[in-house]
Amino acid sequence: MAAIAGVLGAVGVVLLLIWFVRSDRGSVGRDWQQVERDTAAWLRTVGCRQVAMTTAGADGGVDVLTSEWAVQVKHTERRVGRPAVQQIVGAAMHVERRPAVVSTAGFTSPAVEFAVEHDVALVRLDEMGRGRPVTAAAREIGDERRRGLIRRLVTRFRGR
Repeated sequence: MAAIAGVLGAVGVVLLLIWFVRSDRGSVGRDWQQVERDTAAWLRTVGCRQVAMTTAGADGGVDVLTSEWAVQVKHTERRVGRPAVQQIVGAAMHVERRPAVVSTAGFTSPAVEFAVEHDVALVRLDEMGRGRPVTAAAREIGDERRRGLIRRLVTRFRGR
């Protein structure tokens, strides 16, 4: 009886460790393509318009485009560093959009510092596909319809 209890206890510990690793990482079981699809879905959910995933190849680091944002998606074990944030700034300028990086693992301090200095949106994508803003610029992602309406109204009233 003690042997059975020991085996059941060991199995329980293993299952608990598996659950912990999966819930802590938030990325186990998802590949990079799924994370890109999750990012596009989240962008649509928060109100971004014209959300489209780019094709593989010479995209300059842009994985998802909206009417306002050029988004690089990083699905890695380690936090995203400054070079990836620098890369999206150039790529976003090329396609005339604002730069954003979405990561499943978070960001290093130098990456966040650079992003704040250059108005780059950094977002942590959790295991449920929800984006969590890391920088102030990231809090501006979404509801593009409302901002577009406000811009049109301001333009109309300035023109009178």
